Amino acid sequence: MRGEQCVLCCVPYITRSSGFSVRSVRNLFVLCVETELHAKHTHLSVKEEAQWRKRELMALLYNLPEKLELDIKQARASRERAAQYIKTQAQTIAGQIKSEFAKLHQFLRAEEEARLAALKQEESKKTGLLTERINRLTSDVTSLSERISDVQYRMLNR
Repeated sequence: MRGEQCVLCCVPYITRSSGFSVRSVRNLFVLCVETELHAKHTHLSVKEEAQWRKRELMALLYNLPEKLELDIKQARASRERAAQYIKTQAQTIAGQIKSEFAKLHQFLRAEEEARLAALKQEESKKTGLLTERINRLTSDVTSLSERISDVQYRMLNR
């Protein structure tokens, strides 16, 4: 509401601005300086206020390159820490992957050995059975051959 009062008060004098209220940061007009709204404010001419603001701005700008350089250094350091963290994390994960694959390789070697041993055992068992059958057949063939020979001999001798 105070701003509205000031605007209403100053509207008729818009072309004759001659001062600046430091507290309310508004242009003042000659007739408004004496009003209650601006009575407790420090009043400066527009030129004085511009010079004061210019000095304030120059002081802020003076340290800006140093602050910018510091911010850049901090950003670089932060990036380097992040890159180092990522590298360390990648190395840790690579080690875990290698360890897991080593375990898998060991498991697969053990599985291979177990299956090959089972295969050899099955092969031995089947070979044994086959040899036993062949031996029985050979024995049977030999027995039959002897019987045939015996029958032939008997037939010839009768």
